Amino acid sequence: MADRKEKSAEKKKSVDEHYETNDSRPCESSDDKSTDKAKKASSERMEYVPSARDLEVYAALYRYEADGGTVEKIGLDSTEAFGSNSKIGIELNGIAGDGADRRSKRAGGMTVPDTSMADANALIYCAELDRSPEGMISECRVFVLPDSIDIVMYTVRLGRAERITGSRLPARALRRFIGLMPWERRLPGHRIDITAVTRISRVGLGGFRVEELPGGLRIVAERGGDGITLARMSLDRRSSGDALVRVLASLTECGELPEREASDGEVKNICPRCGAAMSGNPPRCSRCARPTSIMHRFLALMKRYRARMALIVLFMVISSALGVLTPYITSGFYVDEVLTEGGSFFGSIGLVLLLSVGTKLLSTVNSIVSALVSCKMSADFIYELKKEVFSSFERLSVAFFTGRQTGGLMQMVDGDTGTIYWLFGDGLPYLLVNLAQVFVIFIIMLCISVPLTLLTVAVIPVAVLLWRLAYSKMRSYNARRFSADRTLKALLSDVFGGMRVVKTFAKEQEENARFEGVSQAQADADLHASVFFSAAFPLATVILSLSVAAAWAVGGLYVMHGELSYGQFYTFITYVGMVHAPIQYFYNMIYAMSDSLNAMSRITDILDAEPDVVEAEHPISMPAPRGDVEFDGVGFSYDGVHRVLEDVSFRVPAGETLGIVGYTGAGKSTLVNLLMRLYDPTAGSISIDGVPISQVCMADLRENIAIVSQETYLFVGSIYDNIAYARPEASRAEVINAARLAGAHEFIMRLPDAYQTRIGRGNKDLSGGERQRISIARALLRDPKILIMDEATAAMDTHTERLIQRAISGVTRGRTTIIIAHRLSTLRDADSIIVVDGGRIPERGTHEELLALDGIYAKLYKLQLEALKNIGVEG
Repeated sequence: MADRKEKSAEKKKSVDEHYETNDSRPCESSDDKSTDKAKKASSERMEYVPSARDLEVYAALYRYEADGGTVEKIGLDSTEAFGSNSKIGIELNGIAGDGADRRSKRAGGMTVPDTSMADANALIYCAELDRSPEGMISECRVFVLPDSIDIVMYTVRLGRAERITGSRLPARALRRFIGLMPWERRLPGHRIDITAVTRISRVGLGGFRVEELPGGLRIVAERGGDGITLARMSLDRRSSGDALVRVLASLTECGELPEREASDGEVKNICPRCGAAMSGNPPRCSRCARPTSIMHRFLALMKRYRARMALIVLFMVISSALGVLTPYITSGFYVDEVLTEGGSFFGSIGLVLLLSVGTKLLSTVNSIVSALVSCKMSADFIYELKKEVFSSFERLSVAFFTGRQTGGLMQMVDGDTGTIYWLFGDGLPYLLVNLAQVFVIFIIMLCISVPLTLLTVAVIPVAVLLWRLAYSKMRSYNARRFSADRTLKALLSDVFGGMRVVKTFAKEQEENARFEGVSQAQADADLHASVFFSAAFPLATVILSLSVAAAWAVGGLYVMHGELSYGQFYTFITYVGMVHAPIQYFYNMIYAMSDSLNAMSRITDILDAEPDVVEAEHPISMPAPRGDVEFDGVGFSYDGVHRVLEDVSFRVPAGETLGIVGYTGAGKSTLVNLLMRLYDPTAGSISIDGVPISQVCMADLRENIAIVSQETYLFVGSIYDNIAYARPEASRAEVINAARLAGAHEFIMRLPDAYQTRIGRGNKDLSGGERQRISIARALLRDPKILIMDEATAAMDTHTERLIQRAISGVTRGRTTIIIAHRLSTLRDADSIIVVDGGRIPERGTHEELLALDGIYAKLYKLQLEALKNIGVEG
């Protein structure tokens, strides 16, 4: 007992020491801390020390529907920058919700088995990476935060299956979880398959604190008197580390998670009812929106087809009228007036035959004409809706597409549009006409027999109630089906696009296993939807068949007692079947209607999404700028939390060349993205010729800037078309001249079809250097005022690179040029060079000035020079 008290005192002392340096304790109210926020933020900026190792820690909360309830996931991801900016994301899944199924769940290709930790909150963090060729994670640390306050760490070593321990995440704890990044961010950017849990060890943790290291920080916890490192990060990530420590310390100190501090913008864009991200202006939640409000949005799109819609409805009314008339002709009229002696048309069988055949022919012609009108309207509506959805995608900023699955976006454009048309072009009109038909039949049935009619329709309210319950459930199942389909399409696109890598690493079996997991999840989603529908429909049929049986029994008694004629009885029974047919059709509509409403919700989110980068209300036209570029105190963050650029200022006079160098992940390409207005800076301003680019017409801005990126993208088509893409009106001579300048003409002419050689998927495969040269030719053809080369020669050998540098040097004269390069020898002739490190510019000057400074640039240059000499190449 004494030992426990001593450990508790040591833990409290450790927490006290940490918060002596961090201004506040986890149990203090937000009011107590508010006065020190500005001071603390300022000190964080002043503490920043550039570091080559940059490990950032952040958390995210996200949810999705799964069998038995809502799956809530908290992921504590890490980003490690060692020559790349790749994100490594691993999620700990859990099942939450009333009546949650505690058996194994499969979601997103990851199996979540039931464990003894069923009531725990959980965070997971990748602590160590395996630098083996497979690039697999060798160890992860899972932090389990149970209600008993004790913090427990599980070290999980990984082998070769797709399993990781799961836990149930209480909704009350999730609502109070402090997020270290915006809720709108979708994680993970890349899924890494966990391969088998071979060992789990458990230790208690406490005394969480942040410690400074040379050039960085680490989060430390006490483990049995010894310190254990939970995470390492650079100094500019201090706020993230402090936030994580507050979460852990609050649990040990206060017994609860601290309230999450959200910005006003976040609160506005999060649905208070379901916690999902809202879109549009004003923000709206498509999950919680009433189906009628969503449908009203798309009914407005149908207004342009009002005439054809009216025709279709008219044809349906005619078809329904003929359908109502047919039972009377073939039953009541035929039995009572033709077959019965004393009838008005006794023996006139030919008349009945003529009426029957006539109504059938009229109904057939009506159906053919209606189908032709409907097909034409369907094609036009789907075409227009696809254009509108695609235009919305084009209007959105680059940030919207970051981390989204291509398969899901393709499904919205191609699949969802057709699903939506079915509802408005076929489903709803037929539903309305059927309702009108039921009403007319109901009146006729009342005229035949009121008691028998009331007896027959008594079960209809029960059937309608069952339909409502089935509809809401079916909509949930269809949402899961779409999610599973999207994941499968994304996987196929990923594997087919990277088949060379799969073959190179002999990963066919692993990819087969991954496909089987995702495909099984899709099959399960389809199965659950089909099983539910298959069970609900027969149940409704049984309920309706009870009314038919009652009509036969009671109606037969009425005939026996002379209260109904045979013809009236047969007509009534036929009409009972006609009333039940639309009701059964309603059940058939459950599947398609729920699918349509889900599709409308997804499309509405796209149509209402607001781009992050918007055109000025009165943009300034700038068709021919001089090319003077200036960054003034620019700051930027992709996620609103982690700073990528901080107080960046520099100027590139018109016609001069600026070189940008720095470590991977330092923020070099971000500068280019901001200049192109793919993103807007969060602080400061960027101007061209003294005019802020936020005020310049975006078309003029981008038409006068050409970029050759390190990530070359060529469209499927001919080489000529790919080069001419920058300026379709260019002459053939201009296209060939651009190819010559880029050093591409010679290899193009060696191809069988020269410039008409088709490239892209399924066509000629070019090398990385060849693709890059075509990309350079495309940029040069535009003849821009500002030319950006973002690692443009990274995929080329030294000889080819020098040839292209000589060719480009002639093109860049009199043109503002920004060159981002790892090979510093290519920047010798630049008018000025800036060094970007940790989002700042610690060094600037000419090549000679930076070498004399003997700083970061000089160090990088010497390292590269030695590397080139080792392989026999002079720098």
